[in-house]
Amino acid sequence: MLMKEGGQQPMAITTVSQGKFAFYGEIQQTGLYSVMPTKAPACQVSFFTEPGITTIELNSEPGTSRVSGTRLNNEWQQLSDSIAIMGGKIAKLLHHPAADTTAQKVLATSVDSLHRRMSACILNTAQRNKDNPLGRYIHENYKAPEFK
Repeated sequence: MLMKEGGQQPMAITTVSQGKFAFYGEIQQTGLYSVMPTKAPACQVSFFTEPGITTIELNSEPGTSRVSGTRLNNEWQQLSDSIAIMGGKIAKLLHHPAADTTAQKVLATSVDSLHRRMSACILNTAQRNKDNPLGRYIHENYKAPEFK
């Protein structure tokens, strides 16, 4: 199922045959879309429509689907991978609560450092892509936190 990012209604539905699916059409305007299995919407992946061939890999585990093949989608996937790695490190740190005040401070510093790196990664991607739809999307939708 293909949906415009933020949309409520599917734009297109296709059938998977031998593990492959395709959507064809002329790109009128580059935009961010999501594709997902109808019965497993958590396994969705977002991608930019742009001229060229975009490869989409839908996996059954949420957060593991991938997109590639065009400049914007390669950049988008690189950003997604980086955020996922740092988010996973934060989750791992928070999975083991601190035993004392000193350990709490070390944990808070580590989480804060990863959070800052995530923000910097997003902002750097926006800057590198300031003249294209990916940069504009980040600029319009990402509010950088105010770190203390």
